[in-house]
Amino acid sequence: DLTPKNIGTFDIVMMFGVLYHLIHPMLGIEKACGVCKSDFLMSSHFIPSTDTSPWCMLYPGEELAGDKTNWSGPNRSWIKHALEIQSFKSICENEYPVNCVTVHSAREKNHHSTNTILNSHRNTELI
Repeated sequence: DLTPKNIGTFDIVMMFGVLYHLIHPMLGIEKACGVCKSDFLMSSHFIPSTDTSPWCMLYPGEELAGDKTNWSGPNRSWIKHALEIQSFKSICENEYPVNCVTVHSAREKNHHSTNTILNSHRNTELI
């Protein structure tokens, strides 16, 4: 239910420690970015990788820290591309021990996504 119609839009949206708890992490990024007009800040677990291809692991059990509420493990390229699809460009990224990254990104255009297929299925105007 996280939509501009239901809750409005905000200049700044923060999504700290949520992404890896989502079974559908791309949908979570899309919903959170969908209510953000300007700056999006997030912090998440990530999987270190030299691979520049975006990918995300699924943890079906307790593989991540012995916690069955942890579902997703993206690499940093996945996080970057997921935000770019939603028209957000990274301003600053910081990596911390234990595979945690924080990202401050800003909306580049006044629409929800750079993906025209996604935009055709919803109202892309931001309030």
